Amino acid sequence: MKIKKKLKGQSYLRQRRRRRLILKLILTGIGLLVLLIASFILARMDYFQVSKIEIVGNKAIDYRRINIIAQTALVDYYAWLIPKGNIIWYRSSDLENKIAKAIPRLSSVESQRISHDTIRITVDERRPFGVWCDKSTPENCFLIDARGLIFDKAPFFSGQLFFRFYGALDSQEPVGLRYLSETRFTTLSNFLSGVENLGLDIKSIEKDKDKDDYFTVVINDGTKLLISDRSSLEVALANLQTLLTNKDSIFKEVNVWTKVDYLNLRSTDQAFYKMKR
Repeated sequence: MKIKKKLKGQSYLRQRRRRRLILKLILTGIGLLVLLIASFILARMDYFQVSKIEIVGNKAIDYRRINIIAQTALVDYYAWLIPKGNIIWYRSSDLENKIAKAIPRLSSVESQRISHDTIRITVDERRPFGVWCDKSTPENCFLIDARGLIFDKAPFFSGQLFFRFYGALDSQEPVGLRYLSETRFTTLSNFLSGVENLGLDIKSIEKDKDKDDYFTVVINDGTKLLISDRSSLEVALANLQTLLTNKDSIFKEVNVWTKVDYLNLRSTDQAFYKMKR
């Protein structure tokens, strides 16, 4: 009898613990459901929707263009339930990437919450270092930045406001492409700046279509500087400076650039030139 009572008591305790566990699970489920419904309601409340977008840092780009892209990105939903325009749930990285991808002219995009319904988008625009032009249609030019990225159609202008780059690309729509890799372009741009510091006027730069490392830099009255970025362009610049500053150099003569056809700076050992016939 005692054994039966003991077994019955243990069974009762097990059932009681099971009921308590089931009750806890039910209450937890209800709590999670309430929390989910509350989050869903809050996510859709107008009070927490982004209704104002401040744009800072734009100069050449119309703020309305950035604003439209941002608003379009925020009208979508996460999992078809939560609005991307909710100030709590919105992902700044997603918004920044969409704007940067849509407008290559922007070098950086940052967004931040300002209030319950306002975000601020801060942008930085790329600065033109030169223009890349299609040699077959010289008026078809595009802006290129100091890292070699072509980022926008260039407005028509006369004169020599920027370095003119030719070659390397075979595209009528080069926006988003690179003239060279960032490392190679930085090395080339340093050489070009050094040439200008020597008092020479750069007219154009053209990449050879057959040899990837060959470039022709046209200066002054049509004289060509033949260079290769496979060799050290720092050495090429030093060799050019030696030619120009040597006390017996012909380059000290008046109107010398009308007589010189090219200077070959592709060798690190020496530099030589050829006169026009």
